[in-house]
Amino acid sequence: MSRSLVGLVLMAAAIGGLAAAAPDWWSVQAEQSPEVTVAGAAVLGRGLALAVLAGSVLGWLLHGMGRRILGVVMVLLGIGMVAAVLAEPLPSELEVLTELRQVSLATEYTLVRAPWPWLHLACGGVVSLAGAALAYWSLRWPSASRRFETGDSDSSADSTGGARAAEEPSLDLWRSLDEGQDPTVDDDQPEESEPGAEPATPDHGADAEDRRAE
Repeated sequence: MSRSLVGLVLMAAAIGGLAAAAPDWWSVQAEQSPEVTVAGAAVLGRGLALAVLAGSVLGWLLHGMGRRILGVVMVLLGIGMVAAVLAEPLPSELEVLTELRQVSLATEYTLVRAPWPWLHLACGGVVSLAGAALAYWSLRWPSASRRFETGDSDSSADSTGGARAAEEPSLDLWRSLDEGQDPTVDDDQPEESEPGAEPATPDHGADAEDRRAE
């Protein structure tokens, strides 16, 4: 499973959960009164979805153990989104009457739950699964910084080797000077005769006498 896929799933589930928590989750119906809504646990759902959205963005910056910890946090946030729907209590009577008094004097009402909480619950389940995948696969994904470090080490090794190769001729020159040798003279060239010395010539007369003696 790729890192990009997990990140996109987390981001999509966070946006879906945030959209599902944007409207109020309860509607209040009373006789001869327009319908009013009560938020209920939608406020908690918005906070959890925002946290998941921030974590999905943070996942692109972390690597290794940081991603694993983030994956565990995502699992907990997803469970929180599911629990916010399943364990949501009914809105309090004070909260309902406060909203109802703005449009009517009715005291009898009926609470109807909107379908948005179930979408939020589904998004929470997806967040938990994606977080578990992030925690499991995080240490198996290569990080961009690790690739950059490898490239930098290779380039530095090449530059170091080139510098050493450039320094070797100069070191040989100093060694030759220390040993009293002239580095400008090639060892393969024949030694020059001293000035004023006559060049050696072959003795043809001696050779002729040897032949007559034979």
